[in-house]
Amino acid sequence: MYRDPVLASALAQLEINSLIPPELYRIVAEVLVFVYSLDRSRQNLAASPRPNPPAPDKSEPSSTSR
Repeated sequence: MYRDPVLASALAQLEINSLIPPELYRIVAEVLVFVYSLDRSRQNLAASPRPNPPAPDKSEPSSTSR
């Protein structure tokens, strides 16, 4: 989680659809980099192949076979 109470307070004072003040550009850019990196990590996890589950041990009787 990304927490920045000062930034949150500054952004909360802005009207919706207003421009971000230039003095906040750098910190907002850092937040965007953080969000994009999370998104990229999620995409990489979703695209990575899942390992196959282990095969059942045939030496133990299955609870479904009687």
